[in-house]
Amino acid sequence: MKAVYIDSAAAEKEAKARFSIPENVMMENAAAALEHALDETNADGKDKFVLILCGGGNNGGDGLALARRIQERIDCAVCLFSETKTQEAKLQKLTAQKIGVSFLNFSDVLLANLSSDKSKHLIIVDCIFGTGFHGELPPEIRSAFLQINKTACTKIACDIPSGIDKDGNIASHDENGKPLAFCADTTITMGALKTVLYTDTAKDFTGNIISAPLGISDALFTKCAEPDAYLLERGDIILPERTQKSAHKGRFGHTVSVIGEKAGAGIIAADAALHFGAGFVSVFQSGLCKSAFKLPCTLMETEVFPPNANAVILGSGLGRSFKAFDFAEKQILPFVCAMNNTACVIDADMFYYPKLSALLKELNTNKDARVILTPHPKELTSMLSLCGITEFDAVTQRFNAARAFAAYFPNLVLIAKGAVTYIAHGKNMFIADFGSPALAKAGSGDVLAGLSGALLSQNYSTEEAAKTAVMAHGLASKMQKPNYALTPLSLIKNLEKVR
Repeated sequence: MKAVYIDSAAAEKEAKARFSIPENVMMENAAAALEHALDETNADGKDKFVLILCGGGNNGGDGLALARRIQERIDCAVCLFSETKTQEAKLQKLTAQKIGVSFLNFSDVLLANLSSDKSKHLIIVDCIFGTGFHGELPPEIRSAFLQINKTACTKIACDIPSGIDKDGNIASHDENGKPLAFCADTTITMGALKTVLYTDTAKDFTGNIISAPLGISDALFTKCAEPDAYLLERGDIILPERTQKSAHKGRFGHTVSVIGEKAGAGIIAADAALHFGAGFVSVFQSGLCKSAFKLPCTLMETEVFPPNANAVILGSGLGRSFKAFDFAEKQILPFVCAMNNTACVIDADMFYYPKLSALLKELNTNKDARVILTPHPKELTSMLSLCGITEFDAVTQRFNAARAFAAYFPNLVLIAKGAVTYIAHGKNMFIADFGSPALAKAGSGDVLAGLSGALLSQNYSTEEAAKTAVMAHGLASKMQKPNYALTPLSLIKNLEKVR
């Protein structure tokens, strides 16, 4: 896992004070990281022209330092969109001028490079704004991004793509009403990873994210300020591999998927649970579904709730009618709430249950309860509203909304699904950037619920179950080619390939 900060400025300030790191040393390290990224991009050895877009702050100073470093070996120029404002940036500009760095107007660059085949040999480095940016882009920069984003050139962003604010939102839009910011192929973030880079909106603009140290190791940096979250990495997954030779199905738990008005969703969840290691999977019929479904022969059907269940999946296709919630209230929830070491995955329609707040409060007070909630943004909005948590917008401020929920219900684990998924448990926040657009299809969430339920039944902790389920779910989605062809069944099948 890697440390992630909402705002790394405090950590950087503490690092400078504690380890006596001058600002110019940090700027030099930032420029060195950008230079390394350029060299990686130019590995084929072909002639390239590097255009560095600079603002007036220290982000612009990083770009000016980069120009100075590469001046004699790579054809480059600087477009300065604002006069330098900080002392460090002013010094970098003066040095760049003295060694002969070219300063060009963007319009001149446009005519010379963007409108011809030369764009294929062009690398643009965005050093205009940092994380302190807010509001809409100035007209000149907006016009430049509209043209740059349409070209075939390689694009690198320094710290954060310009146009994205500290919350990961984008105020500017193109002629089609789509968010407009610098669209990077690679983002070199300075000092530490930042939560702003891992929002749904930002995901389309950041490209590959690389963290560049500013003069000290990551270990020392994290001692300067407590991280706000941790980015999950491939090595953090704990798959339910079976190593003990003397085994039977009872050792791997009994998962129950509750089938409601839309039986298909509950069956998908059950099938996913079976494929992810649960020893035994039952489907409990509510009698609400009017369609006749033939269950896969691998799933067991029951009309009586199994008293020996280890984990329950509730909400997938349940329905939002009075009858559906009445069924859950009378036949499922009493068992869940009374069960020792309660293990339950709450999904989908249950986030519209009128008495959800009271249910979550009861489960949260049971320290032995193991509960995972898996809402997508719309369901998260409903859940927060029912629980009276209204400080943050569940769509545009999903990270903060997840943190607020975890503060209210510290014993429950929230999987806030999206293009980037957040896992919140008490004071712990995890970011999972494993997803794919392929998952934007009905039934994908039911698969995740099933994976979570399977791990809970195998006695995973709620936190480890949530992290592993989310990672496996995302990795399996990326194995589908073409990505538009992914179905819940192929997603489940791909679990076999996750290692």
